[in-house]
Amino acid sequence: MKKPIAHVTDHALLRYLERAKGIDIDAIRDELGHVVDKAIEMGAGAAVVDGVKYILRERSVITVALAQEPPLRGRAMRRRDRRKPQDWEDEE
Repeated sequence: MKKPIAHVTDHALLRYLERAKGIDIDAIRDELGHVVDKAIEMGAGAAVVDGVKYILRERSVITVALAQEPPLRGRAMRRRDRRKPQDWEDEE
């Protein structure tokens, strides 16, 4: 399928899922928060639950990946904010 001309922002995609498809985004947000609450209380920088890796920073979930995904390399790695060392970077 050919890629569309229009760019769809993350905000527009979320509103579409919520309003047109009836997905309760706030319920999903709460579910993710509850999954990592214990890790945040312990001061962890990441948590792996049921094969999903949650990356945490300052009491927030900043991204989610499958636990078996390879670490970022190349261009994706360069985009990461390198001013602060990341807790999960030494994990293999």
